[in-house]
Formats: sequence, C-alpha cells, structure tokens
Amino acid sequence: MITIRATAEADMPAINRIYNQASVRRFTLGLPFVSLGGTMQFFKSGGPRTSLVACGPDGAVLGEASLTRREAARRAHVGSLGLMVAEEARRRGVGRALLNALLDLADNWLNLHRLELDVFANNVAAIPLYEAMGFASEARLRHYAMQDGVLADCHLMARLRPGLAVDDSAPPPRPSPAPRQPFTLRAIEPEDAPALTAMMNLPGVRHGTLETPFLTEESRKHLTEPKRASRPLLPWHRTSWSAWPC
Repeated sequence: MITIRATAEADMPAINRIYNQASVRRFTLGLPFVSLGGTMQFFKSGGPRTSLVACGPDGAVLGEASLTRREAARRAHVGSLGLMVAEEARRRGVGRALLNALLDLADNWLNLHRLELDVFANNVAAIPLYEAMGFASEARLRHYAMQDGVLADCHLMARLRPGLAVDDSAPPPRPSPAPRQPFTLRAIEPEDAPALTAMMNLPGVRHGTLETPFLTEESRKHLTEPKRASRPLLPWHRTSWSAWPC
C-alpha cells in the first residue's frame, strides 16, 4: 500500500539519498554527490511549491513529487511538475500515485489550467506515464544537456485541464510601421527609466511579453540599475524534477 503525504523536514535524508542514485541523477541536470545541505536548501528556496512524498507500508520514502505555481501574473494559471522515484520502488505505481495527487490538487483546489514538465527524450519509463496522464510533447530541445558523457535531447510536455476552452484566434493587427529613424546603441542608464517604462506600457509591446498593464517606473528599476550579484543556482534549478524516472 502506498501512502501520499506532505513532505516534512525529516524526509530530507531519504530524498537526498534518492536524488544521489545514479539512475535518478541521469535524468536531471544535477551533478554527483549532492550534499544533504544542498537538498535542504533547494526545498527552502523558490516560489509557491507543494511537495509530496510516497511512502510504503513501513513508512519508508519511495518517491517525491512537486508542483510549483508560476508567480508571473499572466502565468498564474500554470504550474510545473517534478517527480522522482527510488530505484528499488519502480514499477509499483509510485509515480502514478504521486501524479494523481498533484493533478487533483492542480485541477480541483488551485484552479490551474496548464501543467508543464520537461523530460529527457531517452527516459522511456517516464514519457509513457506522462502521456497516459494527459501530457503531450510540445517541443523537442536538441542537445539539451550532457548526460553520461553524451549530449541528450529533452521533451517539453504540457497538459491542459480537461474541458478547458482555448482561444486560437489571431493576435490583434499590427500598427503601420513608423518611418525609420537613425539610432545609436549604448548601455542602459538609470535616467532611461521613464522612457523604458512608457515603451513597455504600449499595448503593442506588452502583447508580446508576460507583463500586465500600467507598469510603474519603480517596478522596472531592476532593468535600469546596476545588477546586484545573484545567488548561484543549485544543480537542478535549471530543469524540472519531472525528468526523474518513474
């Protein structure tokens, strides 16, 4: 019997052990020998994430899955999924049980309309499961990442909530092109904030971005001020944990 529950801090050693298994790491962007501290730091970082674990009858953690909601206002209807299953627990329905729990959360509680994941093209165990759960491949990224000494491709997959209406209408007509004017290129400066904000508030510009109307200069300050040193990403921050085999 498989039990699904919320991930607890006490689960970190078990999750770290699974993540360091060679056949799990192979389908992520992680490097060997991720420390327990690195795993704990990952779970404490990031946006609105729900993490679940699957446990066997003895309480041992058999797998972990997560659902992260997008924070951009116009992507608030989207979530990304990640999943991993321990080597010794595969083909026992662990991955399916975790996915079922996250799909119920997304559809019936969080009102998410689109779920996304990425998976290595040679992860032959995970792809059929995702397809059976309603995910479809939308793109193939060639030579996506190094995997066991060779370059491997990756599928971007997504699932739309069943019954969701999708607008396939054409975008608004483009305005007539303005006469070409001479220009120069230079680095952006803080005093460019008013002009940059005004440009980004133009409907024709905003349509091609994820921004909302009525942007303020304050909200664009990060574009015109010198960049601050950012915290380095952990090995798996650049890929969804959905790459892990099931």
